[in-house]
Amino acid sequence: MNLASRCHVTMMIAAASLVVALWPDASPLLEFDRVAVGAGDWWRVLTGHLTHFGLEHLVWDAGVFAVLGVLCERRHRRATLACLGAAAVLIPAATWLLVPEIRTYRGLSGLDTALFALLGVMMVMGIKIPMGPVWRTQTRSAAAYLPIPRTSGADCRCSSAGGSRNRPGSICGRSRRGTCRPTAAR
Repeated sequence: MNLASRCHVTMMIAAASLVVALWPDASPLLEFDRVAVGAGDWWRVLTGHLTHFGLEHLVWDAGVFAVLGVLCERRHRRATLACLGAAAVLIPAATWLLVPEIRTYRGLSGLDTALFALLGVMMVMGIKIPMGPVWRTQTRSAAAYLPIPRTSGADCRCSSAGGSRNRPGSICGRSRRGTCRPTAAR
């Protein structure tokens, strides 16, 4: 069973964002627009999440959404659906009621934040991701190259057959080229 079939909600929303971005003139028709919603265009409350202000906005929002969505949906699909459903309505409602100076809203960043909070709650509650050996290996390999800010005091000295090589931010404990051990920051 592939990842897309297990995380269909996340993939559908990310794909819908991409379709809206590729559809010329769709964003102004679908964005959350305070005046249009007040005039009866109620669908904009939900579709505003699928619109973006540009390619960079889309790439960052959809990328973060896909990663967090997959992590949450693999842990607990019903909780993810409930979180996304509630956030999709509550974010525009809060914007409407609490921040009247915001006239338009576009993007998945509000849903990204909701998924981030849900993932944190699931981690605290101990809800684990069901992982097979392939997923674990891919996750560890990718994690070996994630950066950790220098302010954390973490650095990583990786030893390999070719000598010692510094790889800042290696957080998985092992990389493909050698064993990583955290060292003190310089």
